[in-house]
Amino acid sequence: MKTRVFVNILFLVLMIVPSYVLASTKSICGPTDDRRFHEDPRIGRISSDESQLKCTATLIGKNCAITAGHCVALLNYVEFNVPLSIDGKPQSSDEDDKYYPDPQWV
Repeated sequence: MKTRVFVNILFLVLMIVPSYVLASTKSICGPTDDRRFHEDPRIGRISSDESQLKCTATLIGKNCAITAGHCVALLNYVEFNVPLSIDGKPQSSDEDDKYYPDPQWV
């Protein structure tokens, strides 16, 4: 019985470790801005006036968007129709394209 439990645990470790190692080398974060232009109106940029960091939000319904959990701390507003950066500096969307979420619903 102990041997079977050990084999199961070893199997799980061998399944998880390679995934973790490979995932850690693939990141969208870092010093290089390697974003690609898109024209999908459902994709917006989560912004905060207090931080240079940005995240992405994707509309999945008329009044609902999804993003990574760690991005919620940055969520002051979401910009859609985001203009191209100028000299590597992000530009703000028009005020009509900024949406301020109700904190109760985040």
